[in-house]
Amino acid sequence: MPRLTVLLLVCAALLGGLYAWDVPPFGEKPESQDEESVDAGGGRVESTDGSAVIHVPRGAAVDGTRVRFRSAPTDEITNARAVRSIGPAVDVQVISGKLLPKKTDITLAYDPSQLPEKFGPEQVSIAVYQPELGGWVTATDHVTVNGEDHTVTLHHAPHYSRYAPVSLDPAKAVLKFGRTVVHTTIDASTTVASWTREAVSKYGAQLIRDLYGIADPLRCDAPSEDLTVKTRATLRVTLEACVNEEQQESVLKLRNGTALPLRGDVPVGMDVNWRRLLASHDDFGQFMQSLAWMPLGQTTVSNASLSDLVVTKAMKSRSTYSVSMDEIGWAVDMGIAALSVVQPQVKGLDVAKKEFVDDMREATLQSASKGKLIDGWNKALAKRREAMKSAKLASAQAQFATAMGFINCMTGAASNSDRSPMAGVRNVKELNSKGVKILQGCLNAVLGELELDHMLKAVIGSAKIVPEFLQGRWAMQLRPIIDAGTASATVSRFDKQEELRRFVGRWQAHGVTMTIHADGTGKYGYRTYSVCDEVPAGYACDYHSDGRVGPGGELTFTLDVTGPNRVHMVVKTSNSPAEHRVGSRIPMRFTEPGVIGYGKEAFNEHPTFGSPSFDEVCEKTKADAGRCGA
Repeated sequence: MPRLTVLLLVCAALLGGLYAWDVPPFGEKPESQDEESVDAGGGRVESTDGSAVIHVPRGAAVDGTRVRFRSAPTDEITNARAVRSIGPAVDVQVISGKLLPKKTDITLAYDPSQLPEKFGPEQVSIAVYQPELGGWVTATDHVTVNGEDHTVTLHHAPHYSRYAPVSLDPAKAVLKFGRTVVHTTIDASTTVASWTREAVSKYGAQLIRDLYGIADPLRCDAPSEDLTVKTRATLRVTLEACVNEEQQESVLKLRNGTALPLRGDVPVGMDVNWRRLLASHDDFGQFMQSLAWMPLGQTTVSNASLSDLVVTKAMKSRSTYSVSMDEIGWAVDMGIAALSVVQPQVKGLDVAKKEFVDDMREATLQSASKGKLIDGWNKALAKRREAMKSAKLASAQAQFATAMGFINCMTGAASNSDRSPMAGVRNVKELNSKGVKILQGCLNAVLGELELDHMLKAVIGSAKIVPEFLQGRWAMQLRPIIDAGTASATVSRFDKQEELRRFVGRWQAHGVTMTIHADGTGKYGYRTYSVCDEVPAGYACDYHSDGRVGPGGELTFTLDVTGPNRVHMVVKTSNSPAEHRVGSRIPMRFTEPGVIGYGKEAFNEHPTFGSPSFDEVCEKTKADAGRCGA
């Protein structure tokens, strides 16, 4: 099944499954309601208590339009970024006719006694409930405040749902986005617009700083015995890799030390690490960035950090994961930063248990149709129903849907982006310029109706900083990656028979001959440099024939391949049992092409020459002349 289809079905399953639990989109039931009418000529409609007024210009409504005002709870504003409620909220519903979006204004009354100490009209705004975002979004533009009448007006209302008067809240100066913590300024000199600019800019700046951070050391505590990996790179892109055995999976772990993400197609024989993907539920940004490239069958190695893929049983001998520096990758980071600032905080989606992951994977693999896939995912979700009911499900599902809309826009643009190094070397400034345009377009497409100009300008401004960092203050340290580059990691599955074939042949050194046959058996002869009448019992001596001296030590063996370039000679017969007893194991490996090292120190990185601790034999046509003596 194509990855795009699977992803869309997954989204549908998640959203459908959550809605299937009858979670109300809003909180409590309304306490009171009243209705007003307006026609095409325009006018003014307001709630009975006068706390909410809608100003309707001529042509902004149709005849027979009826508007219902209902009181609404504000509990969810506690999860909104940076603000607090300072007055009654109202749920505005157009029950007949039509009010044209962005043509009307809404004015709300606020309670000045609920303002934080020393705060005034400059810190007041209106929050509108955005079903697409799953929470309250504070308007940063088109807002006027009347400090004498204690009212606040939002001009060009995007749509009608719930509205509430709000002010900045000093207690929310610290913003947390998963593992990222941003400290903002909220005091009497901060306006709602300036806070938004600062929050997005600081979060964007944090992402930029992360570009130049140093990732944790690459570690494989349980290295694979069957899989090996080699990396290569152009233009000094830094990519490290190892294969680790984790929870019955072979995981290709990658470390990108470059200042931009690296992106590439998931190759045959590898797959996205679903377990890690679902385990990142506590960091919504990381979760969405991981999902971003699945529709294209791609994944990224994040900038200056660790990432991984699963090596599947479908990989027969070897598979190569090729990546290149990617302007879209960090643009997605910036977009998620913007969405995180306006979206509410969601906690408690603790669904990434081992059993849950296994259920989800099994449902995906066993599904022969769209219906069966959705049924399988819903069953897996249902098993975790009680745990998920305590979460802000309406917010979570809306965040997911909105972020997917943004990511689909970004990946759609990325699929048309020429990232091929064969197209010519492109520098980071060119990559940045292209990424900024795509980012701006996709954010406007997702958040355009909210007209969050200050937020949009802030995130675009943060994105534009990248080339200045790269080619400005830190140019000396980062000069090697100013030009775009590529890298790859090739995973090979270890084959004992193939490894054995490398050792087959006739090898020799001064006074030594070694013959290894295709079946792994062999014979080893060597000079003892001992006279027979002086040799103790259990040792061999050289023989003399026709005035010539021949090697007297002799043993036969079979090779036991234990790993890549790790072989043991298992002694079968020996005429010098005191020196080489039958059954003993002698380590052996290639020390360089055409040269085999053997002896007790053969597996040491820096062995000491001198039999029996370590010695070497050569294949004349491959080894350097004189490498193993006459």
